Amino acid sequence: FFLAETLLLFHFLKYNLVTAALEEFLHGTQHKLGIVDRLGTQGAEVHIKEFMIRHQSLLGLGQPDVDILQTLLERDRDVLTHMNNNYMGRW
Repeated sequence: FFLAETLLLFHFLKYNLVTAALEEFLHGTQHKLGIVDRLGTQGAEVHIKEFMIRHQSLLGLGQPDVDILQTLLERDRDVLTHMNNNYMGRW
């Protein structure tokens, strides 16, 4: 899932290849730390983008990549909210 999304981002949004590789590395770290198990796939997407934006200077991200991350973060938050609302509606 993560790799497919990154490849689409790179192709359609001109996402920096180094930034895409960094995001995939960080997703691997999330798996090793159990973050994906704890937050779920969509929650992990939100978590990683928030992390990358918060640490953009440390990670050496340029403003175009940060802008893309912010746009994707908004989308991922909307998806997560929608998922949570649908889940809560089942109770």
